[in-house]
Amino acid sequence: MTVPSTVPLTGTKTFTTGFQGRVLRTGEYRCGHTNVNVGSERLVPFVSLTITRHGAYMKHGQNGRTLLDTQRVAFFNPGETYRSSHPVGCGDHGEFLDVRADVVDDVVRAIDPHLGDRVGGPFPWDDGPLPPEAAIELERLIVEQNARDRVDPLELEERWLALFHRFVADAVAARDRRPHAPQRRSAQPGVADAVEAARALVSTRCTETASLTELAAEVGSSPFHLSRSFRAIVGIPLFRYRERCRMRLALERIRAGATDLTQLAFELGFSSHSHFTHRFHAVFGLTPTRLRAIL
Repeated sequence: MTVPSTVPLTGTKTFTTGFQGRVLRTGEYRCGHTNVNVGSERLVPFVSLTITRHGAYMKHGQNGRTLLDTQRVAFFNPGETYRSSHPVGCGDHGEFLDVRADVVDDVVRAIDPHLGDRVGGPFPWDDGPLPPEAAIELERLIVEQNARDRVDPLELEERWLALFHRFVADAVAARDRRPHAPQRRSAQPGVADAVEAARALVSTRCTETASLTELAAEVGSSPFHLSRSFRAIVGIPLFRYRERCRMRLALERIRAGATDLTQLAFELGFSSHSHFTHRFHAVFGLTPTRLRAIL
């Protein structure tokens, strides 16, 4: 893919450490860049993963372009350079996880020995899935790292490392089914672009109740073709993807102390408290009330 001409980055990107151990570092990143066009080149000095919580951005690198939204985990190899753009014109923020090189090597060789021998870093992919169970563990770890006086740092570091292992293993298992995998792209020009645009819109506006017709019009497609191609490329219907984005937001709101689940249901775009609770249980295997009790 030809990378478009670059533009200066607007806004700033900051990293705030939440936990610093001997083998890994975690925390929150906030990207204020709002460039719709491709920005200037950035260098990643070490193995790093990011999990977007709000917003979406496009990574432009050696593998082409990859849309990173709230349903994906982003992987960065040490020494990798990339450019980014923000297709919806807004920034993004979420969590980062940096892991020491020798520990990364142990993890990837335990999963797939060939990854440890790759030139340029262990990850031949740019992203991997964020399963519901991993999303819940992420929220629990954030709660506990913010209350380190009540949690053994050794336990915290081991659990973060286990989550890193989970992210890598899930990416290995899913690498042939990734949304941007070439074999999943349609040969029809513009179809994959429309699906990417729909993902970006849904991820950044998941609480809105836009119709299929409205979404299709925004991405330059027809309702039928967008619905069919979205399911074929992403693997689930568009409405289920929006639901997963809402559920990710629900986890954050509950972790932040939301107690009125009826109000939360309406804020997230659900028709009722019961509908929200039913779908939450279907996705995560527990009710919002139960999650609130264990966070």
